[in-house]
Amino acid sequence: MYTQSDLENKEYQISKRNFLDDYAKYQAQEIDMTLSGKYLYRYPKFRIDYQKLSNYPAHHITKQLEETIKERQTRKEREVVIGTGANGIIQNLVKIIFQEGGNLVTPYLTFNQPEYAVTAMGGYTKRVYMQEDMQINPQKIIDSVDNETKMIYLCNPNNPTGMIMKPEELIEIARNVTAYVVVDESGIEFFSKDTLAFCEIPDNMIIIRSFSKAYGIANLRVGYMICSKELKKKYEQNITINEVSGISCEYARRLLLSKHYQKNVELIIKEREKIEKNLRKSGMEFFESKSNLLFTKEITEELLEKIVRSGISVMPVRDQREKLHLRIAVQDKKTNQKFLEKWKEIVK
Repeated sequence: MYTQSDLENKEYQISKRNFLDDYAKYQAQEIDMTLSGKYLYRYPKFRIDYQKLSNYPAHHITKQLEETIKERQTRKEREVVIGTGANGIIQNLVKIIFQEGGNLVTPYLTFNQPEYAVTAMGGYTKRVYMQEDMQINPQKIIDSVDNETKMIYLCNPNNPTGMIMKPEELIEIARNVTAYVVVDESGIEFFSKDTLAFCEIPDNMIIIRSFSKAYGIANLRVGYMICSKELKKKYEQNITINEVSGISCEYARRLLLSKHYQKNVELIIKEREKIEKNLRKSGMEFFESKSNLLFTKEITEELLEKIVRSGISVMPVRDQREKLHLRIAVQDKKTNQKFLEKWKEIVK
């Protein structure tokens, strides 16, 4: 359990938020700019044998996707584990790692699902304060770790900011702690760097990736984890092998082989730049995004109220200083255009 010194610490905030705080529960309005994962290119054609819908997921189909992923990754010595989206893998990791309690260390602003899962397991989270420019401070992360820390969670590119940590910083954190360091790279395809290609990855570092963002199949719930042989064995001892739909795995594999997702990434980046350019004309300022998200600098409560009254759903985010920001997720071209037209009316 956390101590009085934890509560008084100036580098992080103790938190025990749960799934009731999940932003996915928000009621979407007419123009929804909250949830990311849109696919703007054409999907590869995939004929389904409906007779197979009655079958339980086959192990060999999961293995085929694992092997396809391994063929494309640079670190051949690392293992691949398929799961129900990045979030499904995160939930399972927390169940395995936090069986005897402990704490999670994360940046103050990041993807909240790991924190919710840790709370459900009886643990708590240290939300480490960020720099003024919304960058994550690696040394503050390391300094916040104690004997009860079981996991560090780092989203890269970060969600909600869309900002990137350098591979050297991630690996330095992992080398300085004994806890697992989970690096969630669900949006890494929107950035040119590949953490796996950089250098030797410590055994306590876990890479998680998703087919929800660049690949646009969030509804099929497919993701994967890249980890050590030891952790893969531990994971498979505790998690059922038929958790993931066979149809989902087969379609994810076809997307990988088709490389259509690369064109989708280009189109999403183009849409992101168009939205940012138009909003900047009205005086809106942004932090530099390397993902499919835009994260504004401080805005007023009045502007947020106008946006909501206009029938637009955006994600309001408050930083450690209670300053208000907006997270805007790139949608399809038609929705983005409607948003920009509404925005012109708001700023008049």
